[in-house]
Amino acid sequence: MEVKYIWKDKFRLSTVLYIFCRYALVANVLYILAISGKLTDKYDRSSSSKASR
Repeated sequence: MEVKYIWKDKFRLSTVLYIFCRYALVANVLYILAISGKLTDKYDRSSSSKASR
């Protein structure tokens, strides 16, 4: 049903609003993880290069 009414129809404002609403949760979760530092590497690259010397 989504394909019929959203993706195969003309691109309109309702299509943009649908996409924003559909993916807002995913975007918010990624944003929260990014600002909390959970998306970064667990290892500091400068400290790992010193350990290999």
